[in-house]
Amino acid sequence: MFNFNSKEKIILPSGELLEYRIKKTSRRSLGLKITSTGLIVHAPFLTSKKRIEELLEKKIDWITSKLQFINTKLPRFELTNGSYFDLLGINIKLKIQIDDDRKIHLENNVCYFFHKKNDTENIKKEFFLCWLKKFALINFEKQVNIYCVKNNFSINGIALSNAKTRWGTCNSKKNIRLNWRLIQAPFFVIDYVICHELCHLKHMNHSKDFWALVESIFPKYTQAEKFLKENGMTLYRLD
Repeated sequence: MFNFNSKEKIILPSGELLEYRIKKTSRRSLGLKITSTGLIVHAPFLTSKKRIEELLEKKIDWITSKLQFINTKLPRFELTNGSYFDLLGINIKLKIQIDDDRKIHLENNVCYFFHKKNDTENIKKEFFLCWLKKFALINFEKQVNIYCVKNNFSINGIALSNAKTRWGTCNSKKNIRLNWRLIQAPFFVIDYVICHELCHLKHMNHSKDFWALVESIFPKYTQAEKFLKENGMTLYRLD
């Protein structure tokens, strides 16, 4: 049986060992993607390992620079008084106080976080992320509805995703899932991912027709893609 999702290694001409994962699908061309977990090669089903390795050697400078970025990425977000995080592209300052009840509210780019006296760091982090995901879902649902009405799309449901390699998915049952970490990005980036997934309702592929539809709905989609390629890794610092 063919293995369409495997882990591989290659020794480069420099002698360096490069580990990567292959994901084979019905796509027509090879593609490289750097994620928080490393390098992923997207390839057509019948692609030979030799062809993949030739591409890796050709793109090694790009791959190395991106992997180095992962290894030297911004430090993890610390849930402490005075720290900052992004929300819809805006830098938000965190103010933490002790109270009888746990609650969070936003005001003038400040996030007021009240927690109980004996709360552990894990409890506080869990409560914060729970609030953040609820905030994300509310905003995602609003934007999805706007684009559905405007472009005559119809979906059955929307949910959050915790994926490590995808910003969104759309299945044949017309269910859309969006990565909750996108709530840190500017609205135009969120809107692009939403439009991208909605277009899969008509084209469950990445054909020319699909991209033509994306462009007709979201003409500046390349700017959003550029943002995700250059800043996508930083959206994982809240984990």
